[in-house]
Amino acid sequence: MDLAETRQLFEQEKTHWWYRSRKELVGHFLARHYAGRTDLRILDLACACGMNAHYFGHYGRVVGIDLSWDSLRFCIANGLSSVVRADAEVLPVRDASVEAVLALDCLEHFPEDGRALDEIRRVLAPGGRAFVNVPAYPALWSSHDEAFHHVRRYSRSGLLDQLRQRGFLVERETFWSMTLLPGAYLVRKLGFLRGSRARGHSDFFLGIPSWVEKCLYCVERIEIDLIERGWTLPMGVNLFCVIRKPA
Repeated sequence: MDLAETRQLFEQEKTHWWYRSRKELVGHFLARHYAGRTDLRILDLACACGMNAHYFGHYGRVVGIDLSWDSLRFCIANGLSSVVRADAEVLPVRDASVEAVLALDCLEHFPEDGRALDEIRRVLAPGGRAFVNVPAYPALWSSHDEAFHHVRRYSRSGLLDQLRQRGFLVERETFWSMTLLPGAYLVRKLGFLRGSRARGHSDFFLGIPSWVEKCLYCVERIEIDLIERGWTLPMGVNLFCVIRKPA
């Protein structure tokens, strides 16, 4: 991720409508599987500014992994000490030593995402879970992906095939941000907002009015409520999975 994008993430992640929505989606499934636990060993891959440790630290110890010195500096500025500079494709973690892995918007950054998935499976204890979120639809590729240093976007079948080939059990998978998919296409592919197609700039931090932010969050919250009730959304800007290493 560009330093400018990382700095904006550091400044806005706590209040940004999309990050709030993702936190609540992941939080629902963590609570579903680990309610009452306070001793989990959690690995947060490509931890960016480290907010996942704040959000989910009550479940146990969260160790952040990131290859970017800039990201680690922002993690430290956020008050985190359990951060390690490392490559997610070669994790400095013992076999079967963690119970949960947060792979939230990280796989798309790795040249060899299959190696990262192999590492996730290696470090997970039997029965351990990974929570995976990726950007969906290769056709939606845009300057947003370039600014975030993405290597790819994912199709549903492509991601699920990779997970199953590595022996993961897919417990839950769904698209989300379905309602916002048409708008994302207009902004990212057709440049309906001034500057949105400028090379190397994302559309995440456009400085939209607060009432628009609230509306976007409400739309996402409705979708997450449906997912929590067991719905599987058929399309969306993002694809979310809960996967488990066989016991």
